[in-house]
Amino acid sequence: MNQNEANLHFTYEWSRTSLTYLDLNIEVKEGAIETSTYFKKVDSNNYVHQTSCHHKNWKNNIPKGQFLRMKKNCLDPQKWEEQAQTIKTKFLERGYKEELLDQKIEEIRDIERKELTKYKNKVDRIGDNQAINVPLITEYSENSKIIEDIFRRHWNILMDDEILGEKLPRKPKFVYRRTKNLKSKLAPSIQKKKPSEVKDTFGKTEHCVPGTLFFRSYFLGSLSDRALFVYLSLEPRWLLLQLLWEMLQTQTSLAESVDGDELRSDDGFPEERKGERQSCSFYSFYVYQPGSLSHNAADSDDGCPSSAFGEAPSTENFSLSLVDTDLPAEAEPELRSFIAKRLSRGALFEGMGNVASVELSFPDYCMGCYYCLLQDKTHEATNSESNVRPPEYIVCFLGGSEKGLDLFRLELDKYIENLKSKLDPQMDNLDSCITPYLRSWFEDSVLPVYRVVHLFQDKLAYLLHAALTYTPVEVKNSDNRTQNDINRFLSSASLQGLVQEGTMTSLCIAMTEESNRFITVDCSDAQPHVTNAGSNKFCDDWMQTFISSYDGGNPFLFRQKLDNFKLKAIQDLNILKRLIRQAEMSHYALYKCYMFLKNCGNGDVLLQIVKVEHAEMPEASSVVQVLEEFINEVGFSLHSS
Repeated sequence: MNQNEANLHFTYEWSRTSLTYLDLNIEVKEGAIETSTYFKKVDSNNYVHQTSCHHKNWKNNIPKGQFLRMKKNCLDPQKWEEQAQTIKTKFLERGYKEELLDQKIEEIRDIERKELTKYKNKVDRIGDNQAINVPLITEYSENSKIIEDIFRRHWNILMDDEILGEKLPRKPKFVYRRTKNLKSKLAPSIQKKKPSEVKDTFGKTEHCVPGTLFFRSYFLGSLSDRALFVYLSLEPRWLLLQLLWEMLQTQTSLAESVDGDELRSDDGFPEERKGERQSCSFYSFYVYQPGSLSHNAADSDDGCPSSAFGEAPSTENFSLSLVDTDLPAEAEPELRSFIAKRLSRGALFEGMGNVASVELSFPDYCMGCYYCLLQDKTHEATNSESNVRPPEYIVCFLGGSEKGLDLFRLELDKYIENLKSKLDPQMDNLDSCITPYLRSWFEDSVLPVYRVVHLFQDKLAYLLHAALTYTPVEVKNSDNRTQNDINRFLSSASLQGLVQEGTMTSLCIAMTEESNRFITVDCSDAQPHVTNAGSNKFCDDWMQTFISSYDGGNPFLFRQKLDNFKLKAIQDLNILKRLIRQAEMSHYALYKCYMFLKNCGNGDVLLQIVKVEHAEMPEASSVVQVLEEFINEVGFSLHSS
């Protein structure tokens, strides 16, 4: 039998006292049966190495799974202790930490073997009004944590959807496949699956191209995380989620994501420091010089500059010199060290700020830190002739929390962009121009929404409605700051960037041509007087949401509520569009359109937007026309100032 062309050899073992079956060794000792784990004589230590590219939790649980298997197989606890030490030695050879292994052994030691051998029924989650927890399966990469954070942070947006909310699990679940290694690339499998054998898990791919373009815009920085999830709520297909994941895996340099849950009313400032809103903001301004420092520049022990600028200890690749800050002397070197670590990782890109949490010796709590690399390109032409590298700067803004400050990242990017025109390589205008500009970052970028809510109070609904309808607003008898605050609030509350650009332009033209829709805000009194303005139930309800949280005094919370206001509006718009598509072939869907417009509280705005978007679509345009006729007979619940 052992003489064959395939060179196969068959062996057998027999014994009167022991029996081996799979990984279980059964023995008879002193009239009793004992079991233990069976190891082959040719067994090699091929456990996954600790440095392998796999999820951290997955790798940490491999030893636990092996220790559990030993516990189940061993009837004698002493035998389990011996085999657990044998497996521990193998894991140590594969790079696992001894502290981790001892911790897992201690966890398993306290578990009774009877509990491990009990049969456990699987819990049917459908009975809890939840769909089966279908995971998102993809290959693992170093950037997988980023997409996990984005999904968890914005999962509530998909859960609020009337259709998806009943189908999706409460929390997203991620399952990772092994990524391709050298073996799979150098010696791939010869047999390939035919296209007909590959199952299409996600159905039709008619939205693949627009989805890909949308995600590319997101990675280029022109769209925020929330805008991304607005699109996902517009096209709720797992295919889009898969596309997003796969594109994230191809990114080698991504900004750090925000961790944690949604912003709460006490995020941004600790409870005992809510009243110290303006005093809890700081800034730091550095000169960034690639390459080693010159030898004649020095730093004092306390981090204060001994020359023109305070220079950080030089590294092999760059140096960081302090120009100006309002941080305490003991906290500034800690911030400089934090930024230096980010620079060493290559995590900064010109003009694109990042937000992270930083814990300094003062204040005594964790703060959000916005940091951005800035290049002075105004002097680039002059420096190119003398072969001198144009100056680069690092600007840091500290205030609130990481989650709160990230809401204003785009505004802070624009604020930094405006700083370029004020920069001077000689820093002659530091005290007169740059320092006052940096010192007022919190007032100019974060507080406008807060000030508008405080100024308008119960009249805020008129501004919200004007932002949704792109109605022009004229501000009279006000200072420049109040006028800029109102314009910024209108821009932040509008759906610009979330609806088609042509739709927005058409709405702006239509509102401008209607003289009766020109809103006037008179700020001559303490309470502004608004004339020729309108509102609806949707805006009134959101106005109450702003007013009810005003006492908290948290500007970050107001900005989040403003983003949620836009998300709800775009979600209702998405529902109406789906119903209109269905109404082209169903009278019942037409009735559902009418009832939705009547009950959503924002029917006048939604009908106006879809009318412009579907102007060149005959079938949809006819549906919108019928809806207008019905609505004109009943009317919307509107009120004017």
